[in-house]
Amino acid sequence: METKEQVLEKIMSQEKPNCPHCNQEMSLWEVPPITFSDGLGWGAPYLYVCFNDECPLYKKGWKNIEEHYGHTASYRCMCYPGTDQFEIMPVFSPHGGEGQIIDDQVLMQQEVLKEAI
Repeated sequence: METKEQVLEKIMSQEKPNCPHCNQEMSLWEVPPITFSDGLGWGAPYLYVCFNDECPLYKKGWKNIEEHYGHTASYRCMCYPGTDQFEIMPVFSPHGGEGQIIDDQVLMQQEVLKEAI
């Protein structure tokens, strides 16, 4: 069984996928500790998510969800690391999910914290 840290190291060595809807490179995203949506979670500690606000899936999602479900929300494309399995996840604001993006700055901050312990 791999630790979350080992999983992250493995994922960081892989090439990031491109969103099939806009062809932009997807961002590594840490799954929140509390599940939402169906409550079951995704079965992985990290996913790739498209945070391109010009992505057609995201742009059209606002209108589609409003018209069909009467809610203010949209979709972002997501991908399971190491696979070509693309799915969608709901977002409930333009900033939904941005707090869990893992980039070089976040990784550097985590290393500084580890060294301080």
